[in-house]
Amino acid sequence: MAGKNKVAIGDMRLDCDTAGIDKGTRVQLAIRPEDIVVEEVARRGNGAANIVETTIEALDFMGSIYHAKLSSPRLAEQSFAGEFSINMANRTGVKAGDKVRVALPGASLHLFPVQS
Repeated sequence: MAGKNKVAIGDMRLDCDTAGIDKGTRVQLAIRPEDIVVEEVARRGNGAANIVETTIEALDFMGSIYHAKLSSPRLAEQSFAGEFSINMANRTGVKAGDKVRVALPGASLHLFPVQS
């Protein structure tokens, strides 16, 4: 934890709820794939504080959505999953290897203390 309502990962400081966790505590950060927001949507007010450029490592068509494996050097190269609507994917033409800016809404970030 980087401080009140901030968590550090890589060189980023993400806004999130840190209630009940002491500063300096090592935590595991989690977010549900459907809570990751593509930047164009984030600009409308849904999580714009935690925007990061990611690389799409893999993109799998799942019917009504695309399941994306994302990573970013700013997040210590940790990979995480995101879901893109078929409409967004078709409109933008995203594919594996592309860069996409996403928001990680603070209200959707969950912290779990790591036991040493």
